[in-house]
Amino acid sequence: MLHLYSKGCEYAIQALTVIRLKESRSGFSVKSVCKNAKIPESFTRKIFQTLVKCHILAARSGPGGGYRFQKDPTKISLLNFICAIDGKDTFDKCIIKDFKCDQSNYCPLHPMWVKSKNNLMKELNSSAVAKLMEP
Repeated sequence: MLHLYSKGCEYAIQALTVIRLKESRSGFSVKSVCKNAKIPESFTRKIFQTLVKCHILAARSGPGGGYRFQKDPTKISLLNFICAIDGKDTFDKCIIKDFKCDQSNYCPLHPMWVKSKNNLMKELNSSAVAKLMEP
């Protein structure tokens, strides 16, 4: 099984696809995002809190509360978004789940992954979060 990022990151990416770009600064409810994206709310709330700690999202509590993006989503790269959730070393891990690659012992896909990883990271770094959001 190939493993590029965590389930939490997958949910966060799915959430992006239902957040309207105009709502990104004004605010959105995690409940409606989860309902529209068909993802679990309790787990997604934890992921959103991680994004708050990384200064990607801001949380507002109380009636009418929710989340909003702290920066313009056109200025946040997908690479930064993914790394905020899964950590900066996320693309240094083996892409075969539960396999431990190192310099002397690596999985059969390792040589191909090293070549592909650089291109993927360039693409993610040059692509903005806003590309995944509803216009």
